[in-house]
Amino acid sequence: MTQPLKAYESNPIWTVDPKHTPYRDAMKVMLPNGYAGEMGYASAATMADFIMVNMVAEAASGSKSPKEAAERAQARAERYYKV
Repeated sequence: MTQPLKAYESNPIWTVDPKHTPYRDAMKVMLPNGYAGEMGYASAATMADFIMVNMVAEAASGSKSPKEAAERAQARAERYYKV
């Protein structure tokens, strides 16, 4: 979770444990889905299909090599972007 209002940045919850601090600033550094291209059906669909999440999970769990996971993610994304 991250706080939505700038005034909440000073809340001690973000600094009491150093592991919390990166989440405090997440809204500042986030980019919208499809930021490098047009937002629309394709960017929303790839997010809803958990393409990135699944790619990382497949590589981290060892069920696929990082290269295989990336290739699978690319093929899944191309279904929406019609490359």
